[in-house]
Amino acid sequence: MYPITPLELGPGYIIGQERILTNRSGLFTWGDTGEFTAHVFNREGIEEKFDIPKVVRNGKTCAEVRIPEGYSAAIIRQ
Repeated sequence: MYPITPLELGPGYIIGQERILTNRSGLFTWGDTGEFTAHVFNREGIEEKFDIPKVVRNGKTCAEVRIPEGYSAAIIRQ
């Protein structure tokens, strides 16, 4: 998913200015109160309807990603 301006790279995820890409479950944030939309893709790369809740931790908006192994998620900053 391009364009992306990398800010942080970790095992199974990349946080960019524009989006977060991950194939891991966890809480992901840009460290602010911004909104996001999320897209989840199955093992074949086909987008599936999947709920990625927005949670607030310490005043920061987080995407709570809980996906099965082999799935991936794109969290797009609004």
